[in-house]
Amino acid sequence: MLKSLKAVSRRSWRVLGLVAYLIAAVAGGWWWFGQSTADTRFVGTWNVRSEITPPEMIVEISLRADGTMYMLARNRDTGEVLSDHPFGRWRVAGERFHEIHATPADTDPSLRRFFTRKKARVLEYTMTWDGPDQFRLEGPALVSPFVTWTRIESPSSP
Repeated sequence: MLKSLKAVSRRSWRVLGLVAYLIAAVAGGWWWFGQSTADTRFVGTWNVRSEITPPEMIVEISLRADGTMYMLARNRDTGEVLSDHPFGRWRVAGERFHEIHATPADTDPSLRRFFTRKKARVLEYTMTWDGPDQFRLEGPALVSPFVTWTRIESPSSP
């Protein structure tokens, strides 16, 4: 009886140790991969221009350190806000700039029954710096050959 009790407790300790190891591994992975990997050169607010942007419109996109994007579109003459909403996520890998856009079902649960696309859409652009506060994006998905981003403000701005 004592021998079988020791065997049970030994197995219980092994299972408990395995569970503790798995919890620590998951928590460590969550912490490691959850860290912001945003390239700080891009964090800030940018004026975005292309050949297809109407001249009477100003488009500003904020790239945040947590990898999110926020877009604001205004009328150039009146300053009236035309659009002000989250725009997706972003990341940079080498000379590639990625925009990650969620499906409408991700942003509005009431639309889930209408949209069957489950994966986010990732747009990849080739990036070229034109100076410390300006870069161009070129991508096959663009109607306009280039989109120019000019820095308006950064986290280190006064």
